[in-house]
Amino acid sequence: MISDVRPMRQLLAIVAATALLVGCSPPSAAPSVEDFLVAFERMQKDQSFLEERTLPELMATEEFAEDGVAAAASRRIPCSTSAMHRGGWDVLPDSADLAQSDARYIVEKATNDDTKSVVLGVPGGVADARYFFQRLGGKWYLSKMDIYSYTPPGATRSPLPCKPEA
Repeated sequence: MISDVRPMRQLLAIVAATALLVGCSPPSAAPSVEDFLVAFERMQKDQSFLEERTLPELMATEEFAEDGVAAAASRRIPCSTSAMHRGGWDVLPDSADLAQSDARYIVEKATNDDTKSVVLGVPGGVADARYFFQRLGGKWYLSKMDIYSYTPPGATRSPLPCKPEA
């Protein structure tokens, strides 16, 4: 029987660290917030579902001048958080309805806010979308996370096929 467990603990720590370095974590290890952020950034680079630009860069783009920064980034958007991971995408038809002043307001709010994310609601029409400015690795990212699909009273257009999951 081993009387001193310190060498065993050190060995287990080395094995766990090596597993993380080669891209596999021990089955019992719960992911930390840092692990999630690293995976989130890696997924962003691989799938390009976020706009990776600084806020001044976003405000200087032609897309921002024409449609507003949130509308420019929402032309291809995930239907829901889980659909985003499955690769399910749809187009938000009412993105052009977003007023330029709303986009400028949320950019200013994001630059003056210390929180990790800032929410912009786009009301009316066929869909109500929520956009997030998220600060990851010193940069602000604009992402689209949820769509609530419905048909307003008297509307003639069909709702989006994406529904929020319970």
